[in-house]
Amino acid sequence: MRKILFASFVALLFFASCNTNTTTLSQKEKDRKEIQSIDSTLYAIKDSFNTVLAKQAMIKFADFAENYQNDSLAANYLFKSAQLAQSLNLGSQTIIYLDKIITKYPNFKKISTCYFLKGFVYDNILQDIKNAKKSYQEFIDKFPNDDFVDDAAALLENLGKSPAELIKSFEDKNKKHLQDK
Repeated sequence: MRKILFASFVALLFFASCNTNTTTLSQKEKDRKEIQSIDSTLYAIKDSFNTVLAKQAMIKFADFAENYQNDSLAANYLFKSAQLAQSLNLGSQTIIYLDKIITKYPNFKKISTCYFLKGFVYDNILQDIKNAKKSYQEFIDKFPNDDFVDDAAALLENLGKSPAELIKSFEDKNKKHLQDK
């Protein structure tokens, strides 16, 4: 009798755990469909940017990545969150998303872009020259063959310069270039 009760209990636990997994899977699919709907709506109207919808999408993308960290789309959704945060001028939030990608998904196909964007956000949104310099240099060191290395080097060279200093620097380079010909 005990063996039958024990076997029944084990079977019940097995079926209960299977049911929980199915519920989680269906919730994941619901979340994915909701995200796809928001994503398509967000870019449906050309030349228009709906900030309310963008904030909702940013949060939904980040929530999906947090709830389903091992999903193949998690890093991509975090990247979309970072892009939206950047578009909304939410510099600190952008950095948080980029850092999560760098830490959790070091093999992400756009990882070099994440490093570059960190420098760009520190530079242009947060006006944090110290961290911008550190981020641009880290990008250059880690990805010396990336297409954006020259851009990062130029941005690094011009960090903290006023518009007048930039103009003078460009004029000097132009003058030198003309003399070398």
